[in-house]
Amino acid sequence: MSSNHVAKFMSIDFTYKDLQSSRYTFIPLSHISDIVSGIFTRLSKTFVLNPYKCEPIFSIGYSRCLREDVKLESDVVMPFLTNSMEIAFSGPDFETVKKGIILFKEKDIDKDTQTINAPFLNTHPCLTNYIELITCNNTRCCGEGIGSVLNILNYKQSKVFTQSKHILAIKGKECHSFYDESARYAIAKEMYGIHVKGNTLPPKVITAIFNSAFFCCLRFHNEMSSNKIRYSKFESIRDFPVPAYSPNQVLIVALERIVDCLIWGKKQIAKNMPTNRLERYLYQMLDMIVFELYLPDYLQEKSLSLSKDLYESTLVSEGFSASEDVFEVYHWFMSANNKVRQKIMLLDSRSSDFLYPMFKFLTR
Repeated sequence: MSSNHVAKFMSIDFTYKDLQSSRYTFIPLSHISDIVSGIFTRLSKTFVLNPYKCEPIFSIGYSRCLREDVKLESDVVMPFLTNSMEIAFSGPDFETVKKGIILFKEKDIDKDTQTINAPFLNTHPCLTNYIELITCNNTRCCGEGIGSVLNILNYKQSKVFTQSKHILAIKGKECHSFYDESARYAIAKEMYGIHVKGNTLPPKVITAIFNSAFFCCLRFHNEMSSNKIRYSKFESIRDFPVPAYSPNQVLIVALERIVDCLIWGKKQIAKNMPTNRLERYLYQMLDMIVFELYLPDYLQEKSLSLSKDLYESTLVSEGFSASEDVFEVYHWFMSANNKVRQKIMLLDSRSSDFLYPMFKFLTR
């Protein structure tokens, strides 16, 4: 990002507090969710298997330390996502995740002796054999004690990793996210697991927010402009305001359908089907709808509200199916007098110093 772009964005005088003081109800993300950072691997050469294949009872993976394939009990190995992977909306194809990470929970470790508890090892003979082999082959393990080099999940990480969660990756100014509904994945540093509790916005709407220009810009702005010496990425996520509810169901349905379309589009890219133009327009609609979800009065004031235009669209029609209707949405958006597209084009003149810099913050 150029210095001019940063300066222009940082001039926007808008913070989390501005949302929390509005007449609409917003609450910090941490009030409705458990949030954990990803794993900082202590000895990845030993405890990350690459390549790796998950099976129901036993998992097979290549140990770089032993230079051979090993078989371990599947409950101690999770598919491991890293920040370099493309995960926006759909997440990776499960079959393409080649890394597995060997994980332990705090309750399985004796803190005094820094060793793995015997009852746990007794129920994991393959793991026990592996640890004995790597200890013999690794002087660091011998010198520091095996407990000091394990990837150990704390209680909160254990809880979040084993439940449905949003996985969020921070890549510079960009944020990419998907909903890990089946609780399949462990995640690396610079990634975050977010398990939303209770009756809040639907998962697809939260996915839309996390992938939106609004979230990326506001999170980045609040991290960079904080007066705190160490206002981290984690805190910028933890404190991010989310709508307690939305009375505008048209926006909610439209966001869910756009997420469905983007997930469909990502799968077509994996099949080498070009969908770049379609994806770009879906992103534009998503960004505008998220703006309205957070700032409805402002968009009304600027005559940029999309609610009425969406209400009559294919996007919110009954019986919508992304695989069947996505191109109908595209043709509707591209039609000559489409008001949604027209209002997007008016952002630079009607909100040149506020929404337009946010809208253009990401290159996509």
